[in-house]
Amino acid sequence: MEPSEALNLHRNAIRQVVESHRVHNARVFGSVVHGTDTDANDLDILIDLSPDATSSDIGAIRHELLTSPAAAVGSL
Repeated sequence: MEPSEALNLHRNAIRQVVESHRVHNARVFGSVVHGTDTDANDLDILIDLSPDATSSDIGAIRHELLTSPAAAVGSL
């Protein structure tokens, strides 16, 4: 599955995972934005950390996304 397809199918779930931690302003970049993604690409998400965010927040986001249905994209 192309990352753009996974994003379209799971956008709300991805948003909920990201927003449940101390980060904000999540946005997609890379091949998905440029419309050049293939099954070999991953989904690139850039986030801004809140002042009280920790590396545990980032790890939790990554873990939750990789174990969610959105992980069908292969690597987030």
